[in-house]
Amino acid sequence: MANLTWLKKYNLLIFDEIDSTNSEALRLARVCRIGNFVVWARSQTSGRGRQGSVWESGRGNLFLSILLNENIPISKQPQMSFVTALAAFDLIYSLTRKASLSPDIKLKWPNDILVNGKKISGILLESLSFNDNTSLVVGIGVNVKTTPDNVNQAITSLADEGVSNVELEEVINNFILNFEKYCSIWQQSGFIEIRKLWLKKAAKLNEVISVDDGKDKITGIFKDIDFSGGIRLRAADGKIHSLPAGQVFFGDDNNE
Repeated sequence: MANLTWLKKYNLLIFDEIDSTNSEALRLARVCRIGNFVVWARSQTSGRGRQGSVWESGRGNLFLSILLNENIPISKQPQMSFVTALAAFDLIYSLTRKASLSPDIKLKWPNDILVNGKKISGILLESLSFNDNTSLVVGIGVNVKTTPDNVNQAITSLADEGVSNVELEEVINNFILNFEKYCSIWQQSGFIEIRKLWLKKAAKLNEVISVDDGKDKITGIFKDIDFSGGIRLRAADGKIHSLPAGQVFFGDDNNE
């Protein structure tokens, strides 16, 4: 029997179609400052990713946003991207193992999940501040049954990787349970433990990558992430660069 204990903490809103679950969660945050919400849509007409990119949102995939009305300090909000990535990693790991598959699953800084080197999931954090209160929206998309064709990068879905007959209700339930688990770790042990767990699953750790922060493109060895979640590269001259945000490029691709 499914463990639905998370419904005691979250109000669940289900839409057949909506512009964007993140947009709906932000609208909700403007009028409701109490309680946490999970917003799920079977399809989106204006799904989006980081930096305003379009997130193709056909039926069969997961489009979910979590509204946290918990006044998380702005300085700590980026840490939730890593909490969410760990939850998504565990979700994909469990679904592939259930299908007797063992793909290579990695976390790509700052907020993508890769399966066999191809993007299968992305995370988008957005926040809304009003007076002294801050609401955080954690949006996640997972390609379950279909693979978008409007993304200029290697991309995949659970179905393409051999995982079939997956019900979205099962995906949502497992993801929220994982999310709650890692939120608990974050609350009890702080980002130091989340950082350690994330680095164990990081793509291209100790390998040469490039990061474009919007001003410069820096190439170096991916050493780790700092305690604010920024990526740290060691350049050829030995200098350590710590970048709080940016797009990561691997040597074998040209896209984020």
